[in-house]
Amino acid sequence: MTMPSRIIIPRIPRVLVVPDLGRELLCSSEFEVLVPKKGVSPYALAYVLLTPFVQEQIQSLTSGTSESHSRIKAEKLYEVVIPWPENRPAFCKVVENYALTLESIVRSAIQLTELRSKSVEALFSSGSVLKRESKPKRGKIVKLVQ
Repeated sequence: MTMPSRIIIPRIPRVLVVPDLGRELLCSSEFEVLVPKKGVSPYALAYVLLTPFVQEQIQSLTSGTSESHSRIKAEKLYEVVIPWPENRPAFCKVVENYALTLESIVRSAIQLTELRSKSVEALFSSGSVLKRESKPKRGKIVKLVQ
């Protein structure tokens, strides 16, 4: 994988590292997009943004009708104090493990998608379909038949 270059905050308390796909990407204006300073790993920044100290600050600056619609305005992000660990070697090791774990999750998700795609073609190419025995009733288990 190439080095990600952006971080997006889709909604509080989520933070996503966006991989560099070699092309321009678009996202909703509801997202805040952060570009780490040169020499700062996007994974390090994402890790710090998800710490309780930073999340509490962000939470206090958000607005919205509910927790699922909490948003923070770009200018409010400048008010957030971002701590940076003094023990750089230890922090770098944690961030390295964090990045490797996240990249492993992404690779696994891609493999699952490919597996589903290939297996659906192989397993369902015969045209056989499952049908309900009757109209399902709300909250009831539906028995499927071939």
